Amino acid sequence: MSHYGKYRGTVIDNLDPQQLGRVQIQVPDAGGMDDPAWALPCLPPGGLPTVPEIGDGVWVEFERGDPGYPIWCGVFWTDPSRVPDALRGADPRSALSLRTSDGAGIAIGPAGIVLDNGKGASVLLSGPAVSINHGALDIT
Repeated sequence: MSHYGKYRGTVIDNLDPQQLGRVQIQVPDAGGMDDPAWALPCLPPGGLPTVPEIGDGVWVEFERGDPGYPIWCGVFWTDPSRVPDALRGADPRSALSLRTSDGAGIAIGPAGIVLDNGKGASVLLSGPAVSINHGALDIT
């Protein structure tokens, strides 16, 4: 049976042994895929070298409609707490957030740019001011 279009899937493994950015997924509406295949990424040219976390929702397509050849082509959130802080309440056209699984990240939005190492150190650039480690040192 062919499966064309996009399907909702869930990441069950993201440690790709071939290091190609693949994730293993469950797709209930495509028969559940009893033996989940590794889904290749479909990213913009050059792509962002990130993969979704285990448990994340992903949009899935199948090459030539064949469930044995899944392709993940994006993520979606089902829980508001999973939406990156920089995107909450902001116009999505004016905010960007990248965060690693260990908490390091960068957020760019209307309030400024925040660089955070995930271990307590941060730098905030806001207007003409720079704040290091949540106000431990402020430069104006």
